[in-house]
Amino acid sequence: MLMLFKLLNIFRFAWIGKVMIFLVDQGAKNKNPFQKFARLIVRGVFWIPRNDNFMADDFVDNDKGFDLEELRRYQQGEEVPTR
Repeated sequence: MLMLFKLLNIFRFAWIGKVMIFLVDQGAKNKNPFQKFARLIVRGVFWIPRNDNFMADDFVDNDKGFDLEELRRYQQGEEVPTR
């Protein structure tokens, strides 16, 4: 029963995917005003703000992670001194 509900829920929102595929197709042509407008809509939907970088990691950026010897000791279950 749950599988049927999930399948019906997918079909309920399938029109959104069809509209997006149509807009991406029209935006790729970029010749008439509607196609240029479709390109703006697609750009707005898929645009990620530069300040909201979800892949940035403070440990990696500030070099606060483990060095290789600390990582080896941690993987072997030895005591790892904290900084």
